[in-house]
Amino acid sequence: MSQLLTPKDIISMRQNGSTDALKDAMFDALVDNDVDSVRILLENGVSVYKFLTIERLEQLYNAERGPPHTLVYIVGDVVKVHSNYSYTLPDVGLAVEKLMDNGFRFYYTGSEFTEAYNQAQKDSVRISINGKAVFEQQNAEEYVFKYPYSDLLIWAVLTKRYEMALCMWEYGEEALAKSLIASKLFKSLADEAAEDYLKVEVCEELKKYAEKFQNLSVELLECSYKHSDVQTLQLLTYELKYWSKETCLSLAASSDNKAFVAHPCCQVLLADLWHGGMRLRNSSNLKVVLGLLFPPSIFFFEFKSRKELFQQPHTAFEHDDDVNEAFSSGSDSDGSLFSSDSDADDPDSHSVDLFASSAARRSARSAKLNTFLRIFRPLRQTSLPNDSAATVMPETKSQRSPVTDLLESQSLLDLTTNNHRPNAKDNHTEKPLKRRFKRTLLQQQIIRKHPIRVRRKLYEFFVAPITTFWSWFLSYLIFLSVLTYVLLIRTPVNPTFSEYVLVCYVITFGIELIRKLIMSKPQRFHEKLEYFFGFWNTLTMMAVVSHFIGFLCRTMYSNPAYGRCILSLSAVLWTIKMLDFLSVHPNIGPLVTMAGNMITSMTYVTVMLCVSLLAFGLARQSINFPNEDWHWILLRNIFYKPYFMSYGEVYAKTNLSELCITTDFTNGIDICNDQIWECHQRMGIPLSEAEETLRKTCVTGHWIPPFLMVFFCLISNVLLTSMLVAIFDHIFKETDKMSQQIWMFQRYHQVMQYEATPFVPPPFTWIYHIYMLVKYVRHWRLIRIGYRSNSPFDFSLKLFLNTEELEDLHDFEEECMEDFAREKEYEKHGTDEERLYRSAERTKLILRRINNLVMRKGRVRTKVDLLEGRIEQLDSCQNEIVDCLKQITSAVPTILNRIQSRSMASTSNNVRMSTKTAKT
Repeated sequence: MSQLLTPKDIISMRQNGSTDALKDAMFDALVDNDVDSVRILLENGVSVYKFLTIERLEQLYNAERGPPHTLVYIVGDVVKVHSNYSYTLPDVGLAVEKLMDNGFRFYYTGSEFTEAYNQAQKDSVRISINGKAVFEQQNAEEYVFKYPYSDLLIWAVLTKRYEMALCMWEYGEEALAKSLIASKLFKSLADEAAEDYLKVEVCEELKKYAEKFQNLSVELLECSYKHSDVQTLQLLTYELKYWSKETCLSLAASSDNKAFVAHPCCQVLLADLWHGGMRLRNSSNLKVVLGLLFPPSIFFFEFKSRKELFQQPHTAFEHDDDVNEAFSSGSDSDGSLFSSDSDADDPDSHSVDLFASSAARRSARSAKLNTFLRIFRPLRQTSLPNDSAATVMPETKSQRSPVTDLLESQSLLDLTTNNHRPNAKDNHTEKPLKRRFKRTLLQQQIIRKHPIRVRRKLYEFFVAPITTFWSWFLSYLIFLSVLTYVLLIRTPVNPTFSEYVLVCYVITFGIELIRKLIMSKPQRFHEKLEYFFGFWNTLTMMAVVSHFIGFLCRTMYSNPAYGRCILSLSAVLWTIKMLDFLSVHPNIGPLVTMAGNMITSMTYVTVMLCVSLLAFGLARQSINFPNEDWHWILLRNIFYKPYFMSYGEVYAKTNLSELCITTDFTNGIDICNDQIWECHQRMGIPLSEAEETLRKTCVTGHWIPPFLMVFFCLISNVLLTSMLVAIFDHIFKETDKMSQQIWMFQRYHQVMQYEATPFVPPPFTWIYHIYMLVKYVRHWRLIRIGYRSNSPFDFSLKLFLNTEELEDLHDFEEECMEDFAREKEYEKHGTDEERLYRSAERTKLILRRINNLVMRKGRVRTKVDLLEGRIEQLDSCQNEIVDCLKQITSAVPTILNRIQSRSMASTSNNVRMSTKTAKT
């Protein structure tokens, strides 16, 4: 484990000029799952863009340290793994595609990255570390990841580093998309772990991680929606080029995130997409049906303006057509796309667009002129294919679309007009929060100076998903009515006109299914089959094939009875198909889902019932009828009557002749004893005599089937039926609790389904197929000359933003992430768990201080004891000194007397000597 770094360590590394040491520290922190060190490195200026390279990312995947994970099993399903295998990024990309499913294409497997990866391999030297091959860069230009935090997030999720994945989610761009991707990957890893029968705790742990990221995505969406509903709608629908050109909404649907799709913001978006270019508020279904039955009424409907239609999510085809139409209309002075005069007359027209950018969340680093240009420029507008939103390089004049030049020139004219109008700027900047909540998508008062033309009204009406649904549903009702009529009357020898109409309808329906299969998102054919053939598509294909076979049998054979039987069975499938149309209703849709879940659960109970039927029916048949020769009807007898016996039918009828001899051995529970009793009752003879008469006709072991039937009825009627009722009750309660959320989730698939469906219903859909074929040929020609780059098979609804608009949206998302992090931190400190945690921490701190005080008390006591010992020594020394002083004091007089006597003696001697000297 790497030690926790501090800012001082990083500063010292920088002062020493050791950038490699910082990268090594970052690598070790990532491998050891040291989130705190990673945060410290990132917050102190370590650049992930310079740190992350292809070689270093592969080294992270091949690192042996870290928590155990199941990536090797996932990669083993897509490539051959040998003993010394080392992960490569293309193999990791294949593993991600397998986990994401639904035709997801990760950019590791794309041609652009593959070319860069191959170049990096050529410019690198292969070395071996711990038996695994890695690459070391040798004087080559390194590949720069555009979103390195997203790559590290994928690495953390695949290697089961949840805390590190959460850290990488907090940094970088596209946080909403990253949370949805992480939840989907964790959920798929949990499913793979469950299928491989790994440890239960591993599967449950991965499911818990997936649920946490799902909750984070919903909470981030709610936070963004509170900041700006308009920009949040852009966030949901703009094209994610890094994530297989999906949208956040499609990622949420593919990851089965029902709470996300059921959010009010997503539902507002889906409601707008469901009605297409029409603005229908009340009785929308009735109005659409009226428009289909009486087309002149279409011109009385309310439609969106040309500007709004240009700014709403489109398919790739519609976007290209709108760009061309905008350019052609912009080049005409009389039919300008956005008139400066109209904008000047209508000050509020800049802030009421359906997906216009919110002025409250503008980035601080954007210039004023660019801000005004973005106000006037439609956010759905994108440049032609040469202008890639994925590149960070500025646009050249040759790469800019004609619409971009047109809108910028028009915006400058509007800017000049606004400069001469008082308070023109205040209309966009004053009190943005209040304006945001006052102007919702469903309550904006749009003043349209340039309504769409009559031809465009017809087009927007017929291509709207709600119109497509009703046209197909009405044609389906007509088809079902004609089919019912044909099957109820006598079948003539030759096919009638009605039967030919039915066959045309079915063939056209089948061709449309094949078209959808070919144009589905996955690229490989087997993936297309897995992706396309869900329950309803499988049921529809079976109905088409069976109807076609039935018609052939009815036509080719002289006896139409066989074909009629097959057509009758096909009619069952076509009738069940009605539930697919009815599931659009908010009350019927959850019931259809509920019934499907119940049928799936009933399958397991049915298997148990078949086992019990086989056990009882086989014994009953073999005992009661021991003299039968082989025939397939014997297998039928095993299940037929025992099955109906489980519903209470016991077949108790017996047929006796006048001589008390039975003529029917197939009915009854205990056939032999029932005959004896019946003979006793009807003939009035004793039971013993009746038994002697009928015993010869009884089979051996006739008493065993009644005994077995007791246990069979106990198991089937009591146990299995009660179990089935309990399962159904549980499913009903769970589904009813989430019925509204389930329908809201299904609404997305319904919108996308009918958006990709031709508005011309069978049997006239072939007209639209010819039109689409011509359009595709023209599109491929434009792709070959480099004029277009969008896929003709992409029917998903999305926004096509240029680089500048994408940066603004990322700025808005980063601001929302910051606010979301502050809210989470505030909530974390305000929860009871956090309070208990802080109380526990404070208690631990107090205990630690008390322990320190106790330890200090012991040390002080030791020192005090030492001081007391020294003081005792001093006392003893002092006593000795006092004793000495006493002895000295007592001896002083004697010493003084001696000294005085000696001094007096010396004085007298001196006197004597002086006297002698004087005498001398």
